[in-house]
Amino acid sequence: RREADVVEVFRDPARDAALNPVDVDMGDIPDMVPSLASVAMFATGPTSISNIGHLRVKETDRIEGVAACLRALGATVDVGADFLVVRPPVGGASKLHSGDIDPRSDHRLAMAFSIAGLAIPGVRILDPGCVGKSFPGFFDQLQAPGRG
Repeated sequence: RREADVVEVFRDPARDAALNPVDVDMGDIPDMVPSLASVAMFATGPTSISNIGHLRVKETDRIEGVAACLRALGATVDVGADFLVVRPPVGGASKLHSGDIDPRSDHRLAMAFSIAGLAIPGVRILDPGCVGKSFPGFFDQLQAPGRG
């Protein structure tokens, strides 16, 4: 749902459809890679994210950090110098499982994989305070009424 100053993302069970995998060059929007990778775990097949080598020199090696978070929840990931291929578990997203997410002090990893926790019970974000770099009230907003 889009309004002038807000976009609300929600799941409409009446319109559920399979989440298709994508093959995307993220060179121009690297800050979205953790979020896309987190969502890609729920796709019907592998999602390829390319042209992201510069993510290795962010707050942490963000490519390896994303891969570790994906693996912690049961996804498989192929890692290259400048790409990730996210593979949902054999048997689909229902095979994803709880796990501890170490964001490596990276606010984007903490936020992206906490959203996965809305669909996967038992996801724990270690070092949640790292979101203070960009969105100190993130977890308060995530727990706001009507948001689970």
